[in-house]
Amino acid sequence: KTLPVTFGALLSLQELTIERGGSLEELPPSIGHLTSLRTLHLSFLELKTLPSTFGALAGLQDLTIANCESLKELPPSIGQLTSLRQLRVIDLPLKTLPSTFGALVSLQELTIEGCGPLEELQPSIGQLTWLRTLHLSFLDLKTLQSTIRDLAGMQDLAIDNCDT
Repeated sequence: KTLPVTFGALLSLQELTIERGGSLEELPPSIGHLTSLRTLHLSFLELKTLPSTFGALAGLQDLTIANCESLKELPPSIGQLTSLRQLRVIDLPLKTLPSTFGALVSLQELTIEGCGPLEELQPSIGQLTWLRTLHLSFLDLKTLQSTIRDLAGMQDLAIDNCDT
């Protein structure tokens, strides 16, 4: 149901993929100790939450969270991932994004796909001044935030199968 607490002792770990982890429901809080981690891919897991220490992954640049059907929200601490450049959120039952989303100051590529219950993007998305690529697909968006116009550096915008 969880990884061992000692998992956080892998201080030199730079890339981590956990896929099809059976009944893995949570990551240990010690994951926040993996400050050398650059790439994290979590997919097809039974995760219910992500630990609040998730935001301590100071070096994380590439994050994919996909097909974790029990993960209904991202922790507010995700806004502390100021080195994050690529974020892919795919097939999660998210209703909202954390209000801290605009603090992802290094984010260049954002993909949100198949998160059906998600009805709106956070207004803080307009603060993502480094965002170059935004792909939104298979979402129940009611509106597209007007703050998206503040993304002056946007080079690639794809909106596909969204109920806007």
